[in-house]
Amino acid sequence: MHEMALCENLLGVLRREAQAQHFTRVKVVRLQLGAMSCVSPEALDFCFQAASRGTLARRRHAGDDPHPRKSLVHDV
Repeated sequence: MHEMALCENLLGVLRREAQAQHFTRVKVVRLQLGAMSCVSPEALDFCFQAASRGTLARRRHAGDDPHPRKSLVHDV
């Protein structure tokens, strides 16, 4: 299941950005999933919920954004 690997990599990006930008929690994660990505939004959300337990992004939702942004990390 490559969705778990994607989530683990995403959490790594979030950790690095948290350190660089000095934030301690993530409120929103929005992803742009290409039509050819072969990523299941449901599986991605399930994996993100599991992988993010105990992290700065705990209890957040990750999934395909119907209005994709250019940036992965937003300070909302």
